[in-house]
Amino acid sequence: MSSLFKTSLVATEKEINDVLKSDMKSVIKAALPHLHIFRPQSWPSFLATLDSLPEYLLNDNPQHKSMHRRIHSIILEDIDAFVWSIRNTSTTVSSSSNTLATASIQLTTSVAKLGKLLSCATILTSQSTTLSSYRPSLPTSWPQGSPVTRLAVRRVDVLKFAPAISVEDAEKERVQRWEVVSRGRFECWRVGVGARDGEGFVFRVGKGIEMEREGGR
Repeated sequence: MSSLFKTSLVATEKEINDVLKSDMKSVIKAALPHLHIFRPQSWPSFLATLDSLPEYLLNDNPQHKSMHRRIHSIILEDIDAFVWSIRNTSTTVSSSSNTLATASIQLTTSVAKLGKLLSCATILTSQSTTLSSYRPSLPTSWPQGSPVTRLAVRRVDVLKFAPAISVEDAEKERVQRWEVVSRGRFECWRVGVGARDGEGFVFRVGKGIEMEREGGR
C-alpha cells in the first residue's frame, strides 16, 4: 500500500519532503483498517465470497469499521488461479471448454451485480494465454454492452545478444544487460491499441513504483 501511495506522488516528478512523508504515513495508517482482504482457496469458495460481500459490507457488522465509508473498488487478483481446478472437473476437452465458459458467466454476472449494487469499480487481474492477443484464461468473455477496459502489463524486453557474438563481447555486454534488467522496467497499455501507438506508459519497480515516461516504449 505504501508503494501505491508513493506512485501518485512520484508521477508528479517532485521530491517527497519530510512533511509529505509524514502526511502520507498518516493517510496510510488511517486507510489500511479499511482494506478488506479475502483469500478463498477454491472456485466454489471464491463465488461464495463474492455472494457474501453485500451482507458483509452493508450490514452493521462488528467485524469491521468501514460501514459508513464509500466503497472504492473490488480487486480480484489472479482470477486464473482456479482455472486448473475448474478444468479438472471435466472429463473431455469439449466439456472442459463448456465448464470454463460456465465459470466465466458466473464470474462476470457476480462482478456486474456487485459493481452496480455497491457503486464501485471492479478490477480483475489474470495472466494472458497468448502473447499476441493478450487474452485472459478467465473470464473468457464479457456480456455484450459491458463497459470493460483491458490493460496489458509486461516487462520491457531486453535486447538479446547479437548472432555469432564472441565470448569476449558477450562478457562485456553482460554487465550492461544486467544493469538494464535490474531497472525493473515494465510497460502498460490499453489492449486493442498497442504499446507502440502512444497509448501507454513505462514504469519501474524497485523500492517503490516510479513512472518513467508516457508513450509505450
